[in-house]
Parts: sequence; C-alpha cells; structure tokens
Amino acid sequence: MPSEDGVYNLLWRGKVIREAHRRLSEWAVRGGLPAPAVLEPLRQRLHAAVREDDAWRDQALAPMREALRDAHDHGLSVMKGLALASHYDEPLSRHMGDVDLHSSDWPSVVAFCRRVTERGWVWDVTEFPWVKWDKGTLYGQLSLVMPDNRDPVARIDLHVGPYSVGPNGRVYHLGRAEGTALDVPSRLCDPVTLAVILVAHAANDGFLSLKDLNDFAALTAGGDLDAAPLAEACRAFGCEAILDQIRGTAAALRTMNAPGDTATLLTRATVGPLTLLPPEGRNRARLAGRFAYRLSRLDGDSVLGALRAAGSSYRYYGADLSVRPGQPSARMESRWRRPDVCWRLVPPESWPAAEGADAAGGPSASEELADGVARHTRGSAVAVTLASQVFVPTVWGEVSPESVRLASELLATESQA
Repeated sequence: MPSEDGVYNLLWRGKVIREAHRRLSEWAVRGGLPAPAVLEPLRQRLHAAVREDDAWRDQALAPMREALRDAHDHGLSVMKGLALASHYDEPLSRHMGDVDLHSSDWPSVVAFCRRVTERGWVWDVTEFPWVKWDKGTLYGQLSLVMPDNRDPVARIDLHVGPYSVGPNGRVYHLGRAEGTALDVPSRLCDPVTLAVILVAHAANDGFLSLKDLNDFAALTAGGDLDAAPLAEACRAFGCEAILDQIRGTAAALRTMNAPGDTATLLTRATVGPLTLLPPEGRNRARLAGRFAYRLSRLDGDSVLGALRAAGSSYRYYGADLSVRPGQPSARMESRWRRPDVCWRLVPPESWPAAEGADAAGGPSASEELADGVARHTRGSAVAVTLASQVFVPTVWGEVSPESVRLASELLATESQA
C-alpha cells in the first residue's frame, strides 16, 4: 500500500482534498476503513487541510461573489472551476481556485476591467495578462488579483475571444446556460463546452488529474452531456483517445464505494495515452511541441508551418521567461501575430528601470488592435493600452528601456485624463 505521504501528495496535486476528506469520513462512519493505521492519520491530515482551506474561503468568497455580480452585469460567462462546481451534488466540496470568466468581445472586457480595478483589483505579476492572434483577431487572458500581489486572496482569469488551450489550440464555440456560481445568478458555460475544455487541457498537460476525473464524473452523472458534439469537438484537437480514457476512468470513479476499489480505478486510468503524473523539465516542453504540431496540422497549416509552431512552443515551454532589461527585436508586427506566439503584457509594477533609454524621438504611432486595445510605437519602443491601463508587451521576457519610457509617458497621460 502507498505511504501516507505518497497518497496525500497525490490528492493535493490532484486538487481533490475536500472530496477525499468527505469520502474517507463517510467510509469511517460506516466502519469501512481498512488499514486504519494508514487511512485514519491520512483522514486527520486531510481534515487539517480542509480547515486551512476554510480559512482562505472566509476571506475570498466576498470579493469572488462581487466579481461574479460584475461579470453578470457586463454579460460575461463563468467557465471552468466555478461552472463545473455547479454540477456537483455539493458545489462547495469541489476545489475552489480562480474566478474564470469569458467574453467573446473586447468592449465588455474593457468595461469590466475598468470596474474591477476601481474596486481595488490589480494586475497579476506572477502570471501576466497575455494576448495572441487568431486569423487577425486578438484573443487572450487578463489576470487580476485582490487585494495585492504580496498576499493575494482572490484571482480573476478573464478569457477573451476563442478560448486558448495549450500552445496554439482554440475552442471557438462556448455555449452558455443560466445557473448560479457561489449562489450568484450567472451565465455558465454549458456541459459540452466544459467537457471539451477539460479534455483539451488534459491533452496539453499530458497527465490525468484526479480533479479532472471528478469533474467529468459530475458532468456526466446527470445524463445531460451530449456525447456527439463532445466527440466532434475532441476530434478537432486530436483528443479522441484521451476522451475515451477520461470517460472510462470517470465511469469507474462513480462506482467506487470503498477505498479497496482504488485498484480498479487505477487500472482504468492507465488505459490510454495519458499518464498519472505530470511531465517535468524538457519532457513538458517536448509534449508542448508535439501538441502544437498536431494542432497546426489539424488547423490546415503546412508541414513547415506546423514545424515552426512546434519549435516555438518547445522553446517557449522550456525557456526562462522572467522579465529583464533587453532589446527585443519584435514590436508586435504582423508576422508575430499568430496563435503560437504569446505576447505577455507586463504591468507597471514589473517594469525594469528605464536607464539608458534613448531620448524621445517624436510622437508615438498608434494602432487599434481591438475595441479599447491599442499598440503604440516610437522608434524601437512598443507599449499597449487597455482602457486606462498601460503595459509593455514581451514574448521572451526582454523589455527595452525605450519601451518602458514610452509606457511611462502614456501612463502619465492616462493618469491626467
């Protein structure tokens, strides 16, 4: 039997602490806990972790619910974790993480960001906002935290346009259904959309998460998951075998009545392309490169274009992306506007000093990238504005002093407006 530490770490990494604690407690009440020398200490350890999570929730729920009300006011939908939790018999038993929101258009996103930053949300500096392009259309993810980056309590991941999966994958059709999230009336992504995103993420991550299995089991328990559109959407990612593996393992999970059923579950979990442990180091980068190549080919790209996407994805997933002074050669020109090129938007808190910047060489030129989003250039400098917010874009982490100077001037102008 695995050690207590091994089991606990597996449950923690799989983000199923609450569900595991609930099940072990139920089995203990029924007198069905075998090997109590291992499982009872594990249950007590899980109990302590749940109490710690309760303390975090006491702080996080109020700002998260407020963000959900703001999202509903601006027509945004709730996706991923909080939407998946609505399919659980006990929604609050599911792991609670970020507030994941989606909008298909930029004007509503700009208005939402303006409101929540006025309420005290700030841009995340551990996972910067980022944008990519899909056939000339800007899409991406904007990340904010509350109350600050030193000790954030709550986090918003705001997804805009087609939903991004992996290095260059996109989910275009995100269906909606009315419901509630954290007891707040919300527009939720529908079950098929949630399942497609779940399967595609597992394909990109390369391993089978316990949380994903619980989520899929919850989605299918009510019988309202339409299998045909789900299978069709998974074919667009080349994920048919992964869908079969998740579906079979989730079915085994639903039938578990005692800890001794674990062997059956693990047997099913290993029938398919995914492993039970996440890939590490260069293996993660190789996986990203292979996934990018497959998606590019399914997207109709040539072999050469797919190899380019694979190469850039392999390099990106294995690179040091820390922000640092440098002289990047690209300024978001057209040839760098692709799904496999991720432009991170660095907020003012993370700008390097502008020492050594050349003197300003005249006015900047501006280009609208989307409604409310613009690129500004001057000489070798580049900056991006989103409503009244100013960022310096980077792919590999280099930020030029000239770009910081330009961005600082734009920030001063925005502050005076």
